[in-house]
Amino acid sequence: MLRALRETVEGYVFDPSFVDVVLWFPHLSWFEFGTSLSAVLCWRWVSDRIEQAAARRVRRAAARLLMRLALLLRPRAPLTH
Repeated sequence: MLRALRETVEGYVFDPSFVDVVLWFPHLSWFEFGTSLSAVLCWRWVSDRIEQAAARRVRRAAARLLMRLALLLRPRAPLTH
């Protein structure tokens, strides 16, 4: 639970776009602040899902390639005399 909370804080609070919204807060109305914050958080959520999907796809392709390479380079049994 604490790990998930820490990752959320690190991922969202220290996100440069979130920091930008907070720094611009004095110059924004409440509606503009809420809209900007919603846009930043939604974009972060969507981009995280896209990143995870791409990572899964790359990981599967790499696993297939490494398995083929392992089968190709399978060590032979040593010759015994």
